[in-house]
Amino acid sequence: MNLTEYGDIEATIGNAAYGQTALKMLLEEMLRDIIRLSERIGDLERRILLNDQEV
Repeated sequence: MNLTEYGDIEATIGNAAYGQTALKMLLEEMLRDIIRLSERIGDLERRILLNDQEV
């Protein structure tokens, strides 16, 4: 293996690490969105239950 091949391997590892970090950030953002939506659904369910009790 020559130095160019080592450089290619290092670049590939670097790109994989960058991609992994980007994916992790995306998944964290998606999880935050899911939590917010879950909270919103819970709020709406409570409002529906309160409205049903008033009728």
